[in-house]
Amino acid sequence: WHLQEAGRRTAAAGHWAAAAAYARSVGAAAEAAELLDRALDCTPDDGGLWLELSQVLAWLGRDEAMEEAWHKALALLPRDRLAAAWSRRGRQMRTVTCNPEGAFAAYLTAKSLLVPENSSQERATVLIGLAWRDAVGADAREAEHLLKLADQELAGTADPETLLDMTEIRMQSLIRQGRFAEAAAVAWEASRRVPDTHGQGLSYGVWVNAACSLTSIGDYEGALACAEEGVAGTRDVPAILVHALAAKAHILARLERFGEASAVIAEQRRLAERLDSPLISATSAFDAGLVALAAGRCAEAAELLAEALAGPAQISRPAAAIARAEALARAGDIEGAKAQLRAAVSEPVREGDQPWSLVPKISRVQALIAIGSGVCDLAALRYQEAEVAWRRMLPSVSTATLEGYFANLVDLGRPPVVGLVEPARELARIDRERASLLGAVT
Repeated sequence: WHLQEAGRRTAAAGHWAAAAAYARSVGAAAEAAELLDRALDCTPDDGGLWLELSQVLAWLGRDEAMEEAWHKALALLPRDRLAAAWSRRGRQMRTVTCNPEGAFAAYLTAKSLLVPENSSQERATVLIGLAWRDAVGADAREAEHLLKLADQELAGTADPETLLDMTEIRMQSLIRQGRFAEAAAVAWEASRRVPDTHGQGLSYGVWVNAACSLTSIGDYEGALACAEEGVAGTRDVPAILVHALAAKAHILARLERFGEASAVIAEQRRLAERLDSPLISATSAFDAGLVALAAGRCAEAAELLAEALAGPAQISRPAAAIARAEALARAGDIEGAKAQLRAAVSEPVREGDQPWSLVPKISRVQALIAIGSGVCDLAALRYQEAEVAWRRMLPSVSTATLEGYFANLVDLGRPPVVGLVEPARELARIDRERASLLGAVT
């Protein structure tokens, strides 16, 4: 304040910015945003400060303010700093704000803006971003080539953030090849090599991919251990922590540890409320609805899934609508279930919705509706249709899992465990329901 009052505004801005950097380093994002605002009061034409503020606002889940700060940064930064700025935005969009398509575009823009004045670190960062694009886009060989080029640029000087970034991309290349257990092993090996990043969210991508990899092969206990590391590593970044908590809750639900899953969901819902983001709030309602449905709290699940479908949730809308129809059928609201199922089939379908999985899901819900209506022959027929469809998928389940994994990651920007479809689990559920529900009616 004294420097500012004395008219030394540039010096004051430097002190405020240094204080903001320290606040960020200890995870105090809200305080960092306030300190950067003070710095910008002193030097409003500093594009670098606007860029820092954009990233901090992303951590806080304040998307509109983040975009405003980003555009101000773009207008003020000199030409030779634009490639680095776009590269930072790419990483921010694929990690904090979970917008993979936006990240793709940002990295390509960064590449187009590289100039001779850019440092080796800046060039390596762009190469790493492009490697990530290829890793999730099914070109593992090109991804590895780009990572080797980045290694050459860095010449052994990579910082923890960069090392974790490269680790995540190598994991995604392995996942693309169906090598799920190896991918998870890479995460644990990296945790022994890379210094602790103290809850700043840098390790999120590594641990969430490890958790999802192990979930994909049915190792739920191993997946839970990875998810817990992901939660610990994002404690100071609320906008990422909500996704880490979602992954942990869904894994606990798969383990049928519903009390613990519900406690994690309650924490996620409180966090979403503090972030005051309609998108995050609606998305957390979806997570809560799925956990409630798995736990058998069907009326509660129907309410939560309705909340998600009414908002701008970052979800598969067809899958959410089918889940709500199931919840209504199991809660005894047969007419509501019929109406919701009709609405489900009218939802637009994207690759991230895993279209191959929707028809057998619908058949199973139709069976539940038929049971609730007392039409047992029709219920048996619908269960048989669902079973045949799932069994047809079993020989190609690895391919289906891979496509669903990356479609969920790229199209929806969410931990793939949230939307993972497992035909073997679906078949087991049909067998249980057919024996208990249909048997009880007949």
